[in-house]
Amino acid sequence: MKRLHLITLLLLACSGSAFAQQAASIRGTVTNAESKEPLSYINVALEGTIKGGSTTINGTYQITNIKPGSYTLAATAVGYQSEKKSITISAGEQLVIDFRLNKSVSNMNEVTVSASRRTENLDEVTTSVTVVDNQQLSRQETMNSNVQDMLANTVPGLGPGTNTTSNTGQTLRGRNMVVMVDGIPQSTPLRSGGRDVRTIDPGVLQRIEVIKGATSLYGSNAEGGFINYITLMPTENDPLRSQTTLSNTGLLVEPGNTMGGQVAQQFSGKINELSYVVQGRYEQTGVKKDANGEVLSPRYGLGETDIVNTFGKVGYELNPDNRIEAMFNFYSSRQKTKYKLQAGHYGSEPAIGVLGDDLGVPQGTRYNYNGYLSFISQDIVGSTNLDAKLYYQDFQTIYGYSGYFYEGGQSTITSTKKGARINLETPFQFNPAVSGHLIYGMDLLNDITAQKLVDGRVWAPEMDMWNTAGFAQLTFNLYDHIVAKGGARLEGIGITVPDYTTLRTGDGSSGGVDVKGGDINYDALVFNSGLRYRRYESFKPFVSYSQSFSISDLGRILRGATENTVSNVQSEAVIVNNYEVGFNSNLSPLFLKGSLFLSSSSLGSSYKEVDGVYQIVRAPERVYGFELAADMNISNAIRAGASYAYVEGKIDNDSDGTYEQFLPTNRIAPPKATFYLDYNPLSRFSASLQGRIMGSRKHFEPTEDGSYGYGLAPVDGHFLANLYSSYEISRNTTLKLGIENLLNRDYYTVISQWYGRDDTYVKGNGINYTLTLSVNL
Repeated sequence: MKRLHLITLLLLACSGSAFAQQAASIRGTVTNAESKEPLSYINVALEGTIKGGSTTINGTYQITNIKPGSYTLAATAVGYQSEKKSITISAGEQLVIDFRLNKSVSNMNEVTVSASRRTENLDEVTTSVTVVDNQQLSRQETMNSNVQDMLANTVPGLGPGTNTTSNTGQTLRGRNMVVMVDGIPQSTPLRSGGRDVRTIDPGVLQRIEVIKGATSLYGSNAEGGFINYITLMPTENDPLRSQTTLSNTGLLVEPGNTMGGQVAQQFSGKINELSYVVQGRYEQTGVKKDANGEVLSPRYGLGETDIVNTFGKVGYELNPDNRIEAMFNFYSSRQKTKYKLQAGHYGSEPAIGVLGDDLGVPQGTRYNYNGYLSFISQDIVGSTNLDAKLYYQDFQTIYGYSGYFYEGGQSTITSTKKGARINLETPFQFNPAVSGHLIYGMDLLNDITAQKLVDGRVWAPEMDMWNTAGFAQLTFNLYDHIVAKGGARLEGIGITVPDYTTLRTGDGSSGGVDVKGGDINYDALVFNSGLRYRRYESFKPFVSYSQSFSISDLGRILRGATENTVSNVQSEAVIVNNYEVGFNSNLSPLFLKGSLFLSSSSLGSSYKEVDGVYQIVRAPERVYGFELAADMNISNAIRAGASYAYVEGKIDNDSDGTYEQFLPTNRIAPPKATFYLDYNPLSRFSASLQGRIMGSRKHFEPTEDGSYGYGLAPVDGHFLANLYSSYEISRNTTLKLGIENLLNRDYYTVISQWYGRDDTYVKGNGINYTLTLSVNL
């Protein structure tokens, strides 16, 4: 046996040595075709392989460890026309290939890895997708570092941010969504806590991919779609590169004690076959105030908060066909405020912060650990590719003190996830006109989630879920201009709940029910299909059908259980059917896209408030709407765009086929319009004016005492404008200035209005600035 091991090691060493002599490489520079300036964060890759990456800040790229052969080398990015070059490379050859890209308002050449679990261009996708690239993220973060607002300003169909640590009510097309980091689920569907959007520093993201419409592509609970945060990839060719970022923030009206700041340090590089990127960030926010200089309520607020994020990713190329990669991220957000809540009066006076000690321990996300280990293999068996990933997430968040509990208390949600994704892709070609690929594999997930009070009392018991799923997705490319897709996923879920006693609330007379635990099992077979016609740049339509499978917040049901056994708890799964038609049109210099959608489900997932307790309404739902967007290059220096999204939904309370009642506004956001105007008169200077218009939604009448139920209070619209500017002091140093709420509008956030309560009736931020200095070495 020892001899066999020795022979194997010698063979591996010899093969590695032989390959080292044969390996080829490609390097080059990507520049703007007009200005000749280098372009950073441009994707350059050999199509059909695992080889590729992004350009550096100097516009350079390098691809190493290439096997001899013929390839297509592609350079793609949002805002530029893609360029492809056919190349043939010999053993040991070192090619130099440069790209000069022309500006374009179309983003159809942008790549996504989330829409079908493989890398593909957007014009291959048969659903609505929004990709927020690195440049957009950088601009948005300069104006407002809260990722909720960054997404709300850039993603049509996504509800507005809350200006708090919670993303409650920020739905996607009127339904719940799943948030992931590199495919690792951040959402806690067993006890939805509304803390899954703010779980990572946006500064470590390469891009954000938003897939809209019900889907089960990555698992359950994506009723409205999912958001995938794609973390940074190592791009540097040098052994060591450094990026240092310093920021200062504050209010421009009544600025006293509003100052905050952040510091971030990043190192990246490549040493032979090893590539890496690591980054650390610390941020401290000041007191948040409204347009009149009044301190905002600290209840789940973003002010006086310490944020820490550490990130690392390392990859090693075993050979041109095989790569291993590991990622780790830690995120923490903890509020340390000198203020406490002073309730307002709904409809006339805002809830504010006043000096004083808040009860309980500091609120916020104590920790969110994410990590994965992946193995990517090209042509592992024949022409089949493998992408296997093991992942882990450990999360805890603490909520504010509440007198709702008997003798008071603070709740905390903990969730630990361990999982694996096995993804296989087999391409095929019947003849020159018909080709495609089959994607298939398995997902495994163990999720242990509980909601307790800080003192240990159980509110929602520990739920231990095992989820196994097999899937297959078939894609046909017909005559190079028709893409047809179809797939299925078989879900199996088993949840174990221990014996527990429901928590006593109020004066102690409510709760205290002894509940016998047990097992709850779900299974479902869900489907999807889609078709896109892409022969003409002027009109590329698509049509799709997809289903999602979700568990509607089991923890909320269990914590209010009145039955004495888990088996009697009503907990049916929700199947959502999504229908969509859409198009993309490149009418250079004008680019248009739009979609019309309808989603339906025989069971619902909305809440109603009964005697202070939120209960789930299990009735048929129908959600519908449309999205439109336009982008245009007005001149070489000016680019403009706008979007409009409308969503509406109704519920059939008596299941008679008539949808007579509107869904609440915590589910259905008011209409939203956005616009931007980019101005780049000089290669070193750029500026952008951005705006967001929220419409109103007023469908419900108050009760006899003048109050409103959960999500039923009327919402008035508002308009906000933000400003961004950037100046390149030198090739390595950039100064950025962002202004949030440029006109210092005095307004109430959408969530504070639809809540309809005195203690949550909070205004939005007044005019704020962020000044950022970035140095690259």
